Amino acid sequence: ELPASLGNAEMLSWANLARNKFTGNFPDMSRMKGLQSLNVENNKMTGQPPVAQLLQLPELSYFTIHMNDFTGNINALCGKGLQLMVSDCFDGYDADAEVT
Repeated sequence: ELPASLGNAEMLSWANLARNKFTGNFPDMSRMKGLQSLNVENNKMTGQPPVAQLLQLPELSYFTIHMNDFTGNINALCGKGLQLMVSDCFDGYDADAEVT
């Protein structure tokens, strides 16, 4: 599981947390205003990505979540101008559809 203390890293700009077998979901990231890139690909994360929190991160431009087991919908992130890597997030995922 991603440690809750990660959300306290206000000055962090790049976080590559790929391939660590993390489970669960994201900690509160609302204080990470300088975050530019977040990569959590190829873990075992579940639940819905924190879309509302991610939209509040003004510097975020790269978000890579593929090869996890998320549910929900991330379409709101598409309008933010992010470069998203979302392939293989879930079995049968469709970027235009709610997944449950």
